[in-house]
Amino acid sequence: MTEEDLRHTHQIQRKLTKDDFIYSMTGLVLAGLIAIGSVGGGIYLIATGHDWAGVSVVGGTLVSLIGTFIYGTNQKNDIERT
Repeated sequence: MTEEDLRHTHQIQRKLTKDDFIYSMTGLVLAGLIAIGSVGGGIYLIATGHDWAGVSVVGGTLVSLIGTFIYGTNQKNDIERT
């Protein structure tokens, strides 16, 4: 009985780990596509003469990406310390 419970627990842990990986990768891919689209849109705006709007879009996108990276790095470090 104990071996079956342990095997079942390991199966559940493997599935959860796999699901977490899939969700993380999906989030990274979607965030990357949004970032590429935003930067591309900002460059298009700059190229068509809307300098301030284009710089705002590109700048906002980059600030958001950098902020998210820093926040994620801090969260990871906090988890590793505990």
